[in-house]
Amino acid sequence: MTEKTSQQHECGVPIFCLDFCQNPVRPYLATGFSDETVKIWKLNGLETDFKKPLATIEGLSLGASCLKFNSDGTRLVITSLDSKIRVYDIHEEEGAKEVSSHDMDAISLFKFDYHPSREEILHGTLSLSCLGLDSEAPAELQEFRNDCQFINVQKYSKNGELCACGDIDGGMHFYKFTTEGASHGGSFPHHGKAIRDIAFSNDNKHMISVSDDLHINLTELESYKIILAMTGHTREVLCCDFHPDNNHFATGSCDQVIKIWSIEKQRCVTSVMLHESNVTSLRFTPDGSYLVSGDDEGNLVVYKVQI
Repeated sequence: MTEKTSQQHECGVPIFCLDFCQNPVRPYLATGFSDETVKIWKLNGLETDFKKPLATIEGLSLGASCLKFNSDGTRLVITSLDSKIRVYDIHEEEGAKEVSSHDMDAISLFKFDYHPSREEILHGTLSLSCLGLDSEAPAELQEFRNDCQFINVQKYSKNGELCACGDIDGGMHFYKFTTEGASHGGSFPHHGKAIRDIAFSNDNKHMISVSDDLHINLTELESYKIILAMTGHTREVLCCDFHPDNNHFATGSCDQVIKIWSIEKQRCVTSVMLHESNVTSLRFTPDGSYLVSGDDEGNLVVYKVQI
């Protein structure tokens, strides 16, 4: 009997974004759809009951542009294309309870990242700043870049001491965080076209970036230098995530393929062909056993990682 290696669920509407809680005792998957809803499931490997979500959040006008869990999985923040930021408390029994909803500058809320240990997010498109979520209303803590071309993606390192943001023109910018605030670490031409996603390794030594130029670049964070550039996808690469072992990472593309790469071997070690449209987002579970991915036709895939 062939061992089951994946589970697929047809949601019926395009998937804009997804995130997986990194707290292993809260195996929550959140997915934002084009029908202006977000659904949260409790993942159970390849036996997840997708017909029974933990919670369904409705009324996200124009759809969610980005969503992220905080570090312990008790809170979910959602930005939507109507320029609102919404904060929800997540409960196993009660589902999702809205804590606050706020109107923001239309151009500032596209994508964001949750700080790995604090209640604040990194956001911005034409400027970059930190937004605190501890108070009743979001508070701008610090704006530290205001000359952006257009930021496609911004991410914190796993220890929260560094952030990187990728521009629509392929430029990459690094900022270091100390008790005194953020300082510019450097700006570099990383890609030939728009940077679509960034992911940091758990040991805070490396970063991967993916782009419309089809390249996957591995950057050493001590020097900010690209130490490995790989290709393999035949169309734009939209998303990426590091495996917890710090050696492997996954990429998803408009060529409908997910690839898992090895830094040691400097090549792709697995190609996963379970989607029939653009792979828009993907995430490893905290233990690296599964990879969850979504596409723009509304198909969710849970893949049992074999590396």
